[in-house]
Amino acid sequence: MIPPNGSSSLRQANAAPPPSGTVGSSTERILRFALNENALILLVLLIVACGLLSPNFLSPQNIANLADQLPIFAILAAGQLVVILTAGIDLSVGSVLALCAFFAAALSHQGLLPAIVVPVAVGGVVGLLNGMGAAYTRVPPFIITLAMLSIARGFALQAAAWYNGGSVTGSGAAPVSASRDFGFQFVSSGSIFGLPIAALIAIGVFAGIAYILRYEPFGRHVY
Repeated sequence: MIPPNGSSSLRQANAAPPPSGTVGSSTERILRFALNENALILLVLLIVACGLLSPNFLSPQNIANLADQLPIFAILAAGQLVVILTAGIDLSVGSVLALCAFFAAALSHQGLLPAIVVPVAVGGVVGLLNGMGAAYTRVPPFIITLAMLSIARGFALQAAAWYNGGSVTGSGAAPVSASRDFGFQFVSSGSIFGLPIAALIAIGVFAGIAYILRYEPFGRHVY
């Protein structure tokens, strides 16, 4: 006869995980990695496909061009990621970027610190207004940020026109020249060990966003 606890012992034996180092555990780890890092795998496959379709894609010159041109879009995408994770959207990022760029160029003649702090503060205030509008009103973020797109764009054009002593015309305001001071030019277009400063900033932003979303309580609440 089977002892009273025989069936439970049999179930426990069948449910026991396979010993480490077996084929099953290795397969499970690979599948778990593929599920958790599907975006990374897709990015690698995309890079490989582009490299096969265009022999110049992975050339040093093209990599240098990408490192120089893409950081600003990468930084915007990092912030947009947090918004999208909350089922929202921000349509105003391009216009807010133009507004912050005006303050950076206009204040670059006053020194490096104002040219960095003031644009960051302006972007933070605009983001706070967008967030408060989405959180405390019944208006969808799509509509709020669409309105902010027009407001920020108009303010950037008018501020640039005022800075140049003119007015906004059909072709837009005159461009604002940035300072040629070494500090400002180094941060905006310089490089360290062959990597543009902007690319290093983008890497830092990505690392910070990844850490916050993965390990901080705020990031878990966002998810």
